[in-house]
Amino acid sequence: MYGSERHVLLRHYLAAGLSKTAIAARLGLDRSTIHRWIPPGITAGITSMSR
Repeated sequence: MYGSERHVLLRHYLAAGLSKTAIAARLGLDRSTIHRWIPPGITAGITSMSR
């Protein structure tokens, strides 16, 4: 899976309401990576997220 695909899936999973832990498991990444990729305070409605 390419990095851009992971970011697309990340946005999809956030919009669907999945937790950061669940997203990390689905993408095969560490939770700390997910926390770095998501700006503080963003949990849903992530249209402002770049990438």
